[in-house]
Amino acid sequence: MIRTILLGLWMGVVVAGAVLGTGFYMLRPEPAAEAKIETEYRKMDTVSVPKIAEGTLQGYVVARMGLTLDAKLAKDQKIPPETYIFEDAFRLLYSDPQLDFRHLEAYNIDNFVKQLIKLANARMKADVVKDIAMEELNFFTKSEVMK
Repeated sequence: MIRTILLGLWMGVVVAGAVLGTGFYMLRPEPAAEAKIETEYRKMDTVSVPKIAEGTLQGYVVARMGLTLDAKLAKDQKIPPETYIFEDAFRLLYSDPQLDFRHLEAYNIDNFVKQLIKLANARMKADVVKDIAMEELNFFTKSEVMK
């Protein structure tokens, strides 16, 4: 008989604990939702950079990229972000001593993209460019272009 009474008391304590626990769980404040950044994707025009070696034009490095931008910050810019990216990409590809146009597969594209994002965002004085997708990076010789 005592066993039945203790079992009943134990069940009552467990149920009461479960009810209280559920009540506290339901009353807890919801975590603050992180501010979502609205992004947009834009394709850029092709960047074509002449490569000169041994005093003559050897060909062109051609790059095609897509940008992921903070939509709100991009709309606030007076000059489109693509303009900065295009110019900085041209400058980097033209003057980069590590770029061996005969062996583009060895070029560090990740480093190039990071530099490009950093330069463009610094010029716009805002964190507008979130990512750059390198769609194409090729070298075309002068004879291939003339055909």
